[in-house]
Amino acid sequence: MEWTKTYIKKRQNLNLYRSLKTVNIDDNKNFGSNDYLALSKHPEVVKELSNVKSAGSCSSRLISGNYEEYEILENKLANYLNFESCVYYSSGFMANLGLITALVRRSDIVVSDKFVHASLIEAIKLSGAKNYRFKHNDLNHCELFLKKIKRKENQNIFIIVESLYSMQGDSPDLNQILELIKKYDAYLIVDEAHALGVYGPGILETRNDRIFMTATASKALGSYGGIVAGPKWLKGFLINSSKNIVYNTSLPLGIIKASTK
Repeated sequence: MEWTKTYIKKRQNLNLYRSLKTVNIDDNKNFGSNDYLALSKHPEVVKELSNVKSAGSCSSRLISGNYEEYEILENKLANYLNFESCVYYSSGFMANLGLITALVRRSDIVVSDKFVHASLIEAIKLSGAKNYRFKHNDLNHCELFLKKIKRKENQNIFIIVESLYSMQGDSPDLNQILELIKKYDAYLIVDEAHALGVYGPGILETRNDRIFMTATASKALGSYGGIVAGPKWLKGFLINSSKNIVYNTSLPLGIIKASTK
């Protein structure tokens, strides 16, 4: 297709063309790594990858891929994160897609920070909801959108932010955001991918039925997989509504055990 060639040429002319480079996985001087706490190479974590009888799960969780270790991991994460329930996805990207496309309806409204991760942006698009994007960390701008919304019956409003933005290294005023969700009867989805583990269970301290958290195990936790945490009813809802759970092959047992470790 000619348009693909034109696209590549344009990227090259703008010095934006990406290419893959091989790396040495044993190199301890990898400054581009997300392994913030160096747990990915911890002997006890690595050991779990080989302490299994199968390299793959070979099924979705709803068929035969939901081994006992999955439940142990989700319960352990829920307790650690101080949420009532947790669902473990195949990646952080899938966690954001899975939560938002299941929870946010086309009739709902999303107010999101302009700099949220690409996975959140794609998930919002797929949900079909009206999306207002406010200036980065500008909660006054966020509230301007909230004030303008003419809410319809049974319409939900979601504020979507990250607790720690990796490219900017800054954080929003989460306490002010909590006031906004209370004032405007909204819900909060906060991505704590870069804060989890570095700031304990994350920067956000308050937990209630209007807050949903996403994160990943591929950064500070040194493993792989995505995390969605929230109210007690959330797990049952996602198992029945999230296509990323229903139709996706579950993670290999070795990954689940390494994440639990």
